[in-house]
Amino acid sequence: MKGLIWLYVVLSCLSQQGSNGTELDKSNVEELIRLVESSREARLKAILRLRDIGDERAIPVLSRVLDKSRGYNSAWRFAAVQALCCIGTDTAHELLKENVLSLDYALDASVQCAFEWGMNAAKRDQFIARYHLQNISTNLSMSLKVEPLKKAGRSVFAFEVAVCNTSDRPVKVLRPEDHFGKLVLLATMDGHFVERVEARHSAWHKPVWRELKPGRILRIRFQGLLQRRADLSGVLPRSRYRSPGTLGLDFGETIHIIDLPGKMLVQGYFFLAGESRYTALMWAGGKPRKKLAFESATASAGRFLNIVELTHVVEEDPDMWVGRIVSRPVVIDLSSERANDRPDVTERFAPRDPQEVELLWDKPQEDYVVIGHFHSRGDSPKSIRKRAARIGADAVIVTPLAGESVKVDTPSRMPQLSRPYSRIVGEAIRYK
Repeated sequence: MKGLIWLYVVLSCLSQQGSNGTELDKSNVEELIRLVESSREARLKAILRLRDIGDERAIPVLSRVLDKSRGYNSAWRFAAVQALCCIGTDTAHELLKENVLSLDYALDASVQCAFEWGMNAAKRDQFIARYHLQNISTNLSMSLKVEPLKKAGRSVFAFEVAVCNTSDRPVKVLRPEDHFGKLVLLATMDGHFVERVEARHSAWHKPVWRELKPGRILRIRFQGLLQRRADLSGVLPRSRYRSPGTLGLDFGETIHIIDLPGKMLVQGYFFLAGESRYTALMWAGGKPRKKLAFESATASAGRFLNIVELTHVVEEDPDMWVGRIVSRPVVIDLSSERANDRPDVTERFAPRDPQEVELLWDKPQEDYVVIGHFHSRGDSPKSIRKRAARIGADAVIVTPLAGESVKVDTPSRMPQLSRPYSRIVGEAIRYK
């Protein structure tokens, strides 16, 4: 946890020069190696320069960086594994396997750094596919199902991640409470991974552990909303849009940026690193047995504030699952046409009183036609009903988009989700 908190600080200021105010010489490999070993201030930028050069003379110093980072996830560790992947020798790949496929490696931060730090795109695709999307767990398996959420229009996709205990003993699994979009990675059909960014930070949640008995399944359901560039203009900075046709698959806290809309491969993964387990135990509490020191933070307005040193006594539970599982890839259609829901009719209708517009949580049994679609962040069902009333709708089918870890069956009223919804979709209809 300590390394990850520091990593967020580094990500926000990496574009600045070193403390001495001078640029690092890309061509002087020996000087860069010296800086990696002697200068904490310039170490990160020096490692990234070595990554871009790809000289195998850097392997010994990168190996030493990884040895010093063993047991926690620092920015130096993430930079060093990127450099080894770009060097690409047999020795470099052996070091990669030893580190990236270890139980203490944080996948989410590693993927984020590969995009944020400008890693060569072809090397980055190889880096993610070969070392991140690999199973290193034998007691759990994972499957992924994706299908359009028909009641909410063509632009909403329902995701279901199923985690099954394939062992012969109970396993305790940390149940996700937010950032459901980080449970999947998207790639084009030829294997180019798309970037995902945080649209907003969520507050820390007290961990919830779910005991899975042998053969039992934990189902995690969440939705992704495919949006056009114009719909995301107030959510993401302009620098994130690389072309007018850019789309975003919006999961609430996380958005996957799609520069080349069309058929995509989506793969699910589920992991808990050893370091994360102890941090979660600290939050949950435990019996005195193992003493660990952590740094924690309070999330606020997109940045981490009030960093404090915490020491807590926790119990190491042998049944607590740590590992990484990956699903088979699934093909989904994320074409531009799906991001443009069109009504069934073009006829215009007179506005009406919002109180006359039915608020529905599922499709009605009566025949109807769709006259408009709405989706936004921050809206309430009542405000969606007002928007439907302006175009003369008889009713509006409202779908809050969020995530849940248990099945909830409440067709006649608003679903009681495991956390507040982050986006809302409305389908304005008129009865035939």
